[in-house]
Amino acid sequence: MVWGVGSLHRIEGMMNQYTYKDILEKNLLETIENMPDCDVVFQHNNGSGHCAKSVKNWLQTQPFQTHGMAQSPNINPIENV
Repeated sequence: MVWGVGSLHRIEGMMNQYTYKDILEKNLLETIENMPDCDVVFQHNNGSGHCAKSVKNWLQTQPFQTHGMAQSPNINPIENV
């Protein structure tokens, strides 16, 4: 699988909360810093790794906004391909 938040990452197996948080920690802040003139709002979907308590706790400590996750597939901006 290939997954990206800024740069793309190849992972083995399924995305879980630990892999997801690790990718965010290593790449999300750097990506945001490279867009200094933008108002950044980070949004993700209802994947089990995205909803994990450890991920939610980490996101709450970060200096950017997060949006509540979409509850309907019709309004979710993320498409699994």
